[in-house]
Amino acid sequence: MTDRDIAILFTQIPHSLALPFMEKYGQQITDDNTYWNFLGTAWKAGGCFKDQTRWIALFKSQRRNSHKLMKTSERREFSRLPKTVTAYRCCDDSIEADQSICWSLDRKFVEQYAVRKGRSLIVACTFNKADIFAYFNRRRESEILVWRGA
Repeated sequence: MTDRDIAILFTQIPHSLALPFMEKYGQQITDDNTYWNFLGTAWKAGGCFKDQTRWIALFKSQRRNSHKLMKTSERREFSRLPKTVTAYRCCDDSIEADQSICWSLDRKFVEQYAVRKGRSLIVACTFNKADIFAYFNRRRESEILVWRGA
């Protein structure tokens, strides 16, 4: 199966199947840039805390050009992040707050998301830029992904 064949399949799956799709086809993708591009798109389609361990396994790939996880505009914004950032997350419990790799730099976005999802716990955490491995703004949420001893 070629990268083009995999790309065609990828466009036909529902968002809920993005993770199992990447687990099944990720290693068959021959081009490293394509792998990272698909993984970034898959994460934005269906990334979540409950499946975080499975996502981390994909993010830890030794493929070259991992910065291609982000779009060009996101890489530009990532490069402008200060050495430390304060990020926010709405959580179900303190375990999620302590372990989640996914945070937002936009407190207002998190507050609105919490209302939509019926969550009352909003936490703030300070991260070093060196621990942040991705920045996404595809849904205007200023999302960062952070290595947390994973």
